[in-house]
Amino acid sequence: MQYTALFIRDKDAGGYTVRVPALSGCITEGDTLLEALENTKEAILAYLESLSRDNLAAPEDKAIVELYEDEEEAWVLRIPVEETISVA
Repeated sequence: MQYTALFIRDKDAGGYTVRVPALSGCITEGDTLLEALENTKEAILAYLESLSRDNLAAPEDKAIVELYEDEEEAWVLRIPVEETISVA
């Protein structure tokens, strides 16, 4: 399973903010790109575990990502997720 994530560099404050469009409200950050990537993996897993606890199905990935006007420097990455949790 993979989810598309949008990594946005904050030119003023430094660091990165990350959105996972398929997982409503799944947003994280990191001071470096590597930290943001690791935090994104953790956020996706936590989101999916929460769905599983509530007996809800994991949503399909959204491969098309909409950029907001202020997201000038952004990268789209597909994040592989270990399927070690039981998702309904």
